[in-house]
Amino acid sequence: MPDSTRRDALQSWDNALDSLGQAVKLYGGSTVALFTHFDGETRSTPHNDLPSEDALQHIDTRLARIEQLEVELHNMRIAVQGLRNTSTKLSPVTRLPPEILAYIITIGADEDRLVMAAKEALMDDEDDSLDEDDTGPPDPPHFPTLISHVCRRWRQIVLDTPMLWTRIDFREGPPFDKAKEWLNRSQDCHLEVVFDVVEDATQFSDIEPVLVALNILQPHSARISRLLIRMNTPDEMAIIIGRLTSQDQILPLKALALMVDEADGDLLATESLQGKAGILKAILEGLEELQIERVSIPWDQVSFRGLKILKLLSLGQAESPTPQQLHAILSASPNLEAFEMYDSDLEGSFERTELSPIVFPKLHSLKLSTLDRTTTQFAFHIITAPNLSILHVGEIDISSRSGRSSSKTEGRKWLSAFFDRIEPTSLRTLRIAEDDLNESDFIAILSASRGLEEVHLGENLDVNHRLLEWLQGKAEDGTSACPNLKTLKLESCNNVTSESVKSLVEARQAAGRPLQTLSVKYCNLEEEGVKEWLQARVPDVTLEEDSDGEGSSMGEGTDMDDLDMEMTDGDGPDLEMTDDEW
Repeated sequence: MPDSTRRDALQSWDNALDSLGQAVKLYGGSTVALFTHFDGETRSTPHNDLPSEDALQHIDTRLARIEQLEVELHNMRIAVQGLRNTSTKLSPVTRLPPEILAYIITIGADEDRLVMAAKEALMDDEDDSLDEDDTGPPDPPHFPTLISHVCRRWRQIVLDTPMLWTRIDFREGPPFDKAKEWLNRSQDCHLEVVFDVVEDATQFSDIEPVLVALNILQPHSARISRLLIRMNTPDEMAIIIGRLTSQDQILPLKALALMVDEADGDLLATESLQGKAGILKAILEGLEELQIERVSIPWDQVSFRGLKILKLLSLGQAESPTPQQLHAILSASPNLEAFEMYDSDLEGSFERTELSPIVFPKLHSLKLSTLDRTTTQFAFHIITAPNLSILHVGEIDISSRSGRSSSKTEGRKWLSAFFDRIEPTSLRTLRIAEDDLNESDFIAILSASRGLEEVHLGENLDVNHRLLEWLQGKAEDGTSACPNLKTLKLESCNNVTSESVKSLVEARQAAGRPLQTLSVKYCNLEEEGVKEWLQARVPDVTLEEDSDGEGSSMGEGTDMDDLDMEMTDGDGPDLEMTDDEW
């Protein structure tokens, strides 16, 4: 729910409470005034000082007055009761029809889900930096459940809105009463189902709880549109898929995530899926989102028709598609919006002349990290994303032929060509942790991306004071360097100095383009008072050094959000190409 909508809702609730409070105050004040008036009249003349007939007449007058006061108080109570019952209706929120309010709450739940997905992605980035005993923050309250506690009317609306109860994750364990209740509340809506052995290790430590959950879910399998399965082995995963398709039913899936801890052969070759190859292929063909991690599928036998999100994670060459197979998949997905490859090496090699580049006009997010030479060159040669908004790059191999002094220089040429194919003002967030790039490479990349708002640089000695001087806006051609830059994060860049960081902050502030967020970690900025100096000029400052004073990239407290990848070496097959081809 947008902030403006939340503010309007809170303001409406405040107004309703004020109206009710005023009504109660009016009722109380009027009552006090009436009794004060009555008491004043009855005590104004002592009865003992009047003749007997006058005293009786005075008493009769007072009795009539009491009867009149009773009528007035009774009428006032009816009026105030009606005001109390209708005062909250003065709020615009309470005047909304139930179906409109249900729609607004559904939108809020969808946005809350997007926020949670972003946080989960952030936690995935940080997993490698967490100790085994570390635990993440507790899960926030389920949004519909939280909303249902506002008032009785909202609770009934939430309970009567099936779309709010469609995420089934079996987290509470057998007998899965919560999952059963949510399945009933979701009625005929499409479902998002999660079997996660990592999140639910105590529930899914063996296969029996999985079978219990499947028995509950199976009658509703035709409604599953999003399915996440993360198990220990492909065999366990195959059991789930086999049971959900036991009636030879093609699940109407739009999003599928398959992840195992132990890669072990082709998923379709498992015993539980014997004879179901055609069904699984039909399911895959209808997907819009696919995430594969350590799972092998027959890439040459699957045709994707409308992928929007594709993530290939931790695939060895035994699980990965070949460059030709991946090119065919991407060619059939012109509406791709997000593409990620992490720690995955394409099987085999390719000649640049045999695979033509593909234009993805809707691709806004590209993440490439821990890739060998073949995979790196494939990605930067094939992908043309003119409207790219987010780019994460780390631990890639840009060399074109190992052992040659000119190989990295040649690799930088096609990397530069990739940035030339991006609309200069489209890229908003850039994260690069790559030690093969030099100062000139960074300047060329940043010069080609004038719309940048966030820049994250790490693991490179060529991120130095000269680069920061260029970021001040001192380009030789007089153009402004990254005029929209608001966030700068540097990590393990040991040639960055305190003086260069301070000069950058001062120069951008003087030019009317101040930084809003600055993070400098493990860069050996040991000058006393530099943190206080920066905090006085930048609203959000993080300055952190290793406990041993050295700029180790993976020291205690490393924030993987700033690097987005774990630094490891990758080996890939050499490409038999001439220097001129690159």
